[in-house]
Amino acid sequence: MIKTRKITAGVLVCAMLGGCLAATGADAKTSVKGYTISKDAGTYSGSVSVKVKAKKGYTVYYTTGKKLSANKKIKAKKSKSFVFKKTTVLKIYTVKASKKMTAKKCKAVKDKQMKKYRYRIVSKQISPDVSALPTATTNRDADATPGTTAADTATTSPISPTATPGNTSGNADDDSSKDYIEPFRMSYDTTDTDTSGTGATKINMPASASDSKVTAENYEISKKNKLTITAPGTYLIQQKDGKTIDGLIEVDYADENATGMVHLILNGISMTSSNNTEPTSDTGLIMIKSSVSRAVITVADGTVNTLTDTGKTGIDKEDGVSATYTGGIVCKKTPLTINGSGTLTIVSTYGNGIKCTDEMKIIGTTIEVGGLNGKSAGHNGISAKLNLAVKDADLSIHSDGDCLKTSLDKSDVEQDSTLVDKGNIEIDGGSGTFVSENGDGICAYRTLYLNPAKLTITTKNAAGSLEAGSYKGVKAGTTIFVPETAGTMRIDTTATYSSSRAGRDSNDSVADDAVSCDGNIRIDGGSIEIATGDDAIHSDNTLEINGGNIQITASYEGLESGDISINGGVINVKARDDGMNAAGGNDGSGSNEPGMPGHWFNPGQTVSDTDYRIVFRGGETTIDADGDGIDCNGSIFIMGGTITVNGPTDSGNGALDYGDGANCVCEISGGTLIASGAVGMDSAPTGGSSQPAVDIRLSSTQSAGTYVVLKDNQGNEVLRAQPTKAFQSIVMSCEKLELGSSYTIYYGKDLSSLTKGDTVTFTSVSMSTGSSSGGGWGRPPKF
Repeated sequence: MIKTRKITAGVLVCAMLGGCLAATGADAKTSVKGYTISKDAGTYSGSVSVKVKAKKGYTVYYTTGKKLSANKKIKAKKSKSFVFKKTTVLKIYTVKASKKMTAKKCKAVKDKQMKKYRYRIVSKQISPDVSALPTATTNRDADATPGTTAADTATTSPISPTATPGNTSGNADDDSSKDYIEPFRMSYDTTDTDTSGTGATKINMPASASDSKVTAENYEISKKNKLTITAPGTYLIQQKDGKTIDGLIEVDYADENATGMVHLILNGISMTSSNNTEPTSDTGLIMIKSSVSRAVITVADGTVNTLTDTGKTGIDKEDGVSATYTGGIVCKKTPLTINGSGTLTIVSTYGNGIKCTDEMKIIGTTIEVGGLNGKSAGHNGISAKLNLAVKDADLSIHSDGDCLKTSLDKSDVEQDSTLVDKGNIEIDGGSGTFVSENGDGICAYRTLYLNPAKLTITTKNAAGSLEAGSYKGVKAGTTIFVPETAGTMRIDTTATYSSSRAGRDSNDSVADDAVSCDGNIRIDGGSIEIATGDDAIHSDNTLEINGGNIQITASYEGLESGDISINGGVINVKARDDGMNAAGGNDGSGSNEPGMPGHWFNPGQTVSDTDYRIVFRGGETTIDADGDGIDCNGSIFIMGGTITVNGPTDSGNGALDYGDGANCVCEISGGTLIASGAVGMDSAPTGGSSQPAVDIRLSSTQSAGTYVVLKDNQGNEVLRAQPTKAFQSIVMSCEKLELGSSYTIYYGKDLSSLTKGDTVTFTSVSMSTGSSSGGGWGRPPKF
């Protein structure tokens, strides 16, 4: 965000309701991901001057015509002013600074991908034209359209926080969860869990093709060793003489009016695909066609079943353009359940492990998907189009594309509105080990219910692509929910980051997030360890953490969302840039994925600084950030919990940073805050707080491990800090501090021989004290 704060000398005492509010109005800056813009879109008299400034790590391309040009750009930290004397639409397209945009790439950017600002110029001032607001350019899921309102009017109060996004009540306790969409939960019936073979037709598959065709009442085996099941029923399939089968299994009802289900029991088969090498449509070693109303595949207890697919990639026979893939199991437009406690191993050289174009459930089975000789499967691991539920199963997937996904997309929903609630993934119990070479670990079109006992996800961008792609650990369109019962998860996307591609700010334009949602993320439990090339946890709308243990060992930014609520849990963040960032819009999470639902802040939408918020109500949060420690483009409310920030060592960032608008505040009414870092851009809580806080500015930079202690008049220790990085500014507050009381500051490396500093008397809830050398003494808290 833009830094405009003023440094003054001496000790600043601010009345609880006092302070000077920054000017607002037409000149108020709007901060968007990657840049700030000085004027909102709207109606202006005579002319309008607009200034656009590119943020650190970003390049801004602009046009007032139809197409972008490689020459019309604003480099990182630079700005450009525009003067419009007639009605004009300014279009903006933002990329990471390390991404090179050629003339060809610029021309390829579609109009709907640009953010638009329409400035209507009239001869005299009239009432603002509501229709002149910027045009939204992304589509939204019909169930994921959080409402936004204009900026709230601040009502300064020593108790009630003053600015909250998306509402007009001005209270940090307002329920932002109204936008939260409950995750889909799968229902099961007795058929899903039936593994019995009672009354089953037994089929002994020959090890190789025979000279004669085998014909039975409800099935046949061709001379090419293809088993075709033609009627509903239960079929137990095993190998003759225990030898490897070179063949296929297909279920396709002969009677088009047949409505019964088919139940296949795999009783220790090993099958290869030499008969399936030139597909003209998606084809599997086990193929269930759309004539089947419902299918269940049981992997028999105690058996190992192997499907080895070496079929080549083909061309779709209908459109003649798109690719088709072979696979282990392909189920066409038929609900599929896979159950049983045996083991199913699928080896797919060029194609998929399991693909279902309807709804799929996996219950209690051990499934391994990969390629030959330890390589990845050639395409996706396990996918379903409508919904995918995994319950108490053990999955191990190594794929070139996405490991676990729902393949529904926007075009499907546009063609059939009944699919609007589909595209969900549920993981309930069990374990998973997912490795994606060039895709996502888990990709849900809509909601994701994430409740594994144990889960490990690694994504790589192994192809070293310099183009924008998706290599996220976990991704969903509208909701990611981690319940209290979740177990251990480890997500690693560090391989998507490469220092050779990185810019000055240590960011990489094609590095990707560990956990990303275009809507809302809620975490109630689980033990989650994250190492990532980009954001650790990113949501476009809200991020709510109520419990669990979250350890972020490496990230570009730790937690990022438009609205962040920390209500419980233990959180540790290590970040190359901001530790926690409340900022607007989409940073690329899913934007390059065709059909992914839209975002809270649509490109081109003017967003007020009061539309961003960070609220602490509980928990233990520890941040180690090279950029801003806690950065909010709007307001920060600290109402409880313990927050420790080991912030930046350079003066261009601050341990605390919040919006410059008149309605932006940093208010503390409970909990404990220790935020250390460099001077220059350091900030303290504002006067609307009800709990005292002090920004201590030392005369010189102190080394890591230096103690800073506040003691009361009786010499009792009230609050102690020991930053783990070099610092010169430290903001301290806790519930023991009292308005009207005096406290003495001590600091040093040895608790037994500390240096005595200033004494601070809290005549105001927000104080600042320190030495003028090394950056200024008494930098004021911002009002």
